[in-house]
Amino acid sequence: MNTGIALIVDDEPAVRGYIATILEEDGLETRQASSGAEALSVVKELAGRLDLIVSDVVMPDGDGLWLVRSVAESYPKIPIILMSALPMPALDGGIEFLPKPFSTEVLLAVVRKARVKKPGSVGY
Repeated sequence: MNTGIALIVDDEPAVRGYIATILEEDGLETRQASSGAEALSVVKELAGRLDLIVSDVVMPDGDGLWLVRSVAESYPKIPIILMSALPMPALDGGIEFLPKPFSTEVLLAVVRKARVKKPGSVGY
């Protein structure tokens, strides 16, 4: 069982809701954003209390790669998972990739792997 706060970023409300339900059932509190710009606003609002970001790559108003670069500048310890139905190149900096579509089990496995790689994101 996880604890902490996860931010889910996707321009599709159904996808955000699906992921939020799974993560909440696993013990995480969730916040949602529909674009990279909105997500960055939430990251700043939570000011370091965020434990995980799960973001789509292709979105309007700031894509997932832009979000990764923006978050890494101020909050490098937040684990980030990028998801897409498109193939992704190798990602550096411990960024995990989650190919769409995915099952509950795969999502939870990737979440746990990302959080182990960058533990202790809160309180820095």
